[in-house]
Parts: sequence; structure tokens; C-alpha cells
Amino acid sequence: MTNEKQNEMSAEEKKAAALEQLRQDRKNNLESLLSYSAANYLKSTEAPFGSMGNRAGNFAFNEFLTSKKANEIREASYNQKVQEAQSYGTISQPEYTTNYELERNALGLIQDAQVNLNLKDLADVIKKIAPGLKIDIPDKIQNMNYASLVEKAQKAGEDYKPTPEEEGLAAYFQTLTTAYKSFAGYGLIGSTMTAEYNEAFEKFSKEFAPKASGEGGATSK
Repeated sequence: MTNEKQNEMSAEEKKAAALEQLRQDRKNNLESLLSYSAANYLKSTEAPFGSMGNRAGNFAFNEFLTSKKANEIREASYNQKVQEAQSYGTISQPEYTTNYELERNALGLIQDAQVNLNLKDLADVIKKIAPGLKIDIPDKIQNMNYASLVEKAQKAGEDYKPTPEEEGLAAYFQTLTTAYKSFAGYGLIGSTMTAEYNEAFEKFSKEFAPKASGEGGATSK
């Protein structure tokens, strides 16, 4: 094998490794931003689980603001601002990332992952939060992603006519992305409810636990 061929293979391997890393990063984003997705859904105007859901959503959102993932997003956003400022020759440092920008970027990471991951990867992430969910994706479309469908439709314009496989891709994608936020919200309510009951039972344990001798209270003679 010539050096040129070796270099060519090396470049291909690097590209494949980079694509695989990007794929894993996107799956990680969906998993690490699950609590934010749940909070965003529960405290939305839809109020899908009523006041309890809204309370759980607000609590989770406040936790997200101080999370490691939120700090990573803030840092990346700020670094991008710095690079943009330098490209324009701006001397002053840009303002730090606001909560609005944090949310916008978090949603952007979720949407980027959802449209670029193939259906199988997207389903695998959702199965982790909904173990009983049965998702059987046909072999023909399980390695397709929604971004490719959008790109094809944009290029074709008014002449675009989806194939049966593309119609299936769109249907699965819509349902999977809805399931992602729905099960995230449902799981968050469950964990919040568990925490509230645990707090109540812990209070009862302290209040009604048998008193040790000499701790007060009436003693029998």
C-alpha cells in the first residue's frame, strides 16, 4: 500500500471517527438535557399535567440553571460570542450568557440531535426513559434521519412528493419527538411526587418515632 493510499485511509478513518463522535454527542445531549426538556414541557402554556406538573417543571428548571450541563452550554455560548467579537474587531468583552440564551441554546441542542440522529438512535434514547414502550421501526427507515428528508424536500420545492418510506419516516419522527418530551415530563412528575412523599414520611418518622427514655413526656410509675 502506497503512502498516498495510507494517508487517504487515515483521512477516511478520521472522518468516520469524527462522525461517530458527533453521533454520540447528540445522543448525550438528548439524555443530559432530559430534565430541561421535561421542565420546558411541564411549565409550558399547555400545562399537560396541571398544577402539579407546573410545580415540578419550575423546580426542575431552577435545578437545571445550576447544573453542569447548563454551565457547559453557557461556556460554549460565551466563547462563541468572544470569537464573533474578535472577528469584527470588537475590543470590549461580550456580555455573559443570559438565561434566555441558555434556554434557546439548550432547545437548539435538543432539536439538532432529534433531526440528525437516525430513527433507531432516537428510539433507543426514548426507550431508556420508557422501558415498556414498544417501538418497532422498519429496517428500510430505521437508519434515516429527519434532516435528510427536510433537505430533499427543500431542494425539490413544489415538485416534492414523499415516498412511502419518507412518509413513514415523518410519522415516526413526529411521534418519537412527542414521546421524548411526554415521557420526560411524566418521569419528572413521578420523581417530584416521590420526593414530596419522602419528605412527608421523614417528617412523620421524626415526629412520631418512639421517644428514648429521658427525652421528655410522661413516665409511668
